[in-house]
Amino acid sequence: MGAKFRAQTGDNQLTFEQIFANEKRLHKKVEAHEILQCVGLLQARMLRPHTRRLSNHCATSSVGAIPVGSFGRFLKRDRFDRIMRYLHFSNNAAPEAATDKAWKIRPIVETLQRTFRSGYQTPPILSFDEAMVPSRGHFNPMRQIVKDKPHRWGTNLFMT
Repeated sequence: MGAKFRAQTGDNQLTFEQIFANEKRLHKKVEAHEILQCVGLLQARMLRPHTRRLSNHCATSSVGAIPVGSFGRFLKRDRFDRIMRYLHFSNNAAPEAATDKAWKIRPIVETLQRTFRSGYQTPPILSFDEAMVPSRGHFNPMRQIVKDKPHRWGTNLFMT
């Protein structure tokens, strides 16, 4: 018996099957375009990642890097939250969890690597360079200090 079923009293008491049917009716099936919209909204969020909560991007009164009301045009906030809550790409009980740190997103990483390899042709001469993207914010876990660079604090990138 569910908690909702036990909590109901009085004349409006429903059966457990009726409660389950009502909840099932509330949950719409997730479609492919909605997952693509979620991924697109997450990428757009990278333009302004320091908002306290993800739901703050749906606000219609603040001004930032993303135009006001952009998130709501594509997907409602509650629908986005529900999709992100239940979106999983791998089994949580997988044995790879002990050896692979990226085991939850490994299929996505492999697909991206395969796609990038097919779209990039290596030139005959290739050079590597190092660059520092300046950043003093404490929200960046990749931030480091390199004393020899003009901008000592930031994210160190290796480029081709």
